[in-house]
Amino acid sequence: MRKAVSQISAFSVCVSTEILNQALNEDMTPKRKARLIRDGIDVEEIKNNNQGREIARAALGLKPEDVVLMAIGGFYSPDGSLEYLIRAVSQLTAEHRNLRLVLVGDGPYRGYMEKLVKALVLQKYVIFAGNLTSPGNLINAADCYVPVSDNGRCLNNTLNAMACSLPVVGCTGNGELMGVISNGKTGLMVDIGDVDDLAMCLNDVLSKPQLATALGNAARKEIERRFSWDQVCIQYLEVYKDVTRRN
Repeated sequence: MRKAVSQISAFSVCVSTEILNQALNEDMTPKRKARLIRDGIDVEEIKNNNQGREIARAALGLKPEDVVLMAIGGFYSPDGSLEYLIRAVSQLTAEHRNLRLVLVGDGPYRGYMEKLVKALVLQKYVIFAGNLTSPGNLINAADCYVPVSDNGRCLNNTLNAMACSLPVVGCTGNGELMGVISNGKTGLMVDIGDVDDLAMCLNDVLSKPQLATALGNAARKEIERRFSWDQVCIQYLEVYKDVTRRN
């Protein structure tokens, strides 16, 4: 059905690189008829604010002095980015006694992750928040956001975190993320599977307030520049112009 629709459509707009690749490779959509336009963000509504931070932290049972890493995603694999993150946190607790890793989501491998946390003696530091109706509302509770899933839906949570001026530390294996974050400027990127490098980058963000602030502010500006609703509307208008010119 998708393939048939793509052949009769004047244009196909894809909201993620994953969907764009499907359109080009599976649906056989011609390149000239496909364009990537990511979902927009309400930059005026989504921002870091003290009231939102207090509400989000209270909902998670966090203390004011807690230093919070947050990841939102499903527990659908026995290994991968989520496990690397947990192992990286085990390298940070000696120096950051108030560190808390908040994992929002659920899935068949949650038990596996809970056993890993217990094996690494991280029960004090890791909070399994489970599935939540509006997980994006909790991002304000974080001091740093760590994407752990490679899909368009989870990318929106990363965009929300960036809009809240949070520093983001992600993995290069995340294709969606690599199209959004400029390493060292609007966030930090590490090679997927490199637990030591991930721990080092997280430690840099946690130990260097100026770096965390600079990355967060740059991330916010990048969201305003590329992902505000105004900017997304401009991109769609360009698509309409292209279609009109061709017809």
